[in-house]
Amino acid sequence: MLTGILLGLSAALLQSFSYVISSSFVRRYQRANLALLMRSYVLMGLVSTVTLALIWPPDGSIPPLRDYALPMVLCTVTCLLGQVAMFMTLRQTEASRMSPLLGLKIPMLAVTYSVLGLARYNAVQWLAIVLAVVAAFLLSRAGRSVTPGSWFWLIVSCALFAASDYYIGVQFEIFGDGLSLTKTSIIITLLSYVTGGIIGIAVMPFAGRLPGRVWLEHALPFAAAWLGAMLLLFGCFGIIGVVYGNIVQSTRGIISIVIGLIMARIGYVHLEERVGPAVALKRVAAAILMLLAVSLFKLKS
Repeated sequence: MLTGILLGLSAALLQSFSYVISSSFVRRYQRANLALLMRSYVLMGLVSTVTLALIWPPDGSIPPLRDYALPMVLCTVTCLLGQVAMFMTLRQTEASRMSPLLGLKIPMLAVTYSVLGLARYNAVQWLAIVLAVVAAFLLSRAGRSVTPGSWFWLIVSCALFAASDYYIGVQFEIFGDGLSLTKTSIIITLLSYVTGGIIGIAVMPFAGRLPGRVWLEHALPFAAAWLGAMLLLFGCFGIIGVVYGNIVQSTRGIISIVIGLIMARIGYVHLEERVGPAVALKRVAAAILMLLAVSLFKLKS
């Protein structure tokens, strides 16, 4: 149990750092977001391909490619597009505020499923949805106002990440019980980024050029942080389960805010707004409220 929690916290920390790297890049190279993302996906695809070759089960426990190819591609594409929208959000919003606001994908998923008749939610879950919205409102008022454009891209990003989560679940159902949950999680993750690497190679010639140093300063660190976070997260899922894993992952909001406060304090004010103790406390409280909302919703699912 402790190992799973530590893996989840490590994943949340790496995700928070990936947001900081993304924010640093988009503030300097606003017209080259896609170029960075495609190069990062190529790097993640190469690492994933080598890793898959080393761990691929030889006993035929993996279902045929035709069974999971479509949800795998849809999972990858929606995640990639979600990251594109995330980069657009980071142009005008600090990473420390965007990170906890990604928890809005829960009320978005809930309302969508409810309207389509795909799920029913109890009173505690609806309370969690209200708390998530309240947390988002508090975060939007803690410091400079979140611009309408940032809200638009944030909502698009949440919707796409929610769709990606859905297709991850579809893949788990297809893979069944042939492997342990941990190994299934890792293989599904690696397959997604192999697919992402192929997409990156195809799109990269049209995504614009980047100076060679940007590969080292931004693309490589982002790829390492993001892929590392995903592998740690799915290892966490394998040990403590998806429900508790998602709750632990949601600590990224609090972690991102703390990182943001530290960055502003040491002088990175072009990335993070320097705020007073009252605003800082409000942001932390809102992130904790979002974590509580995610916990209530997941535990009552």
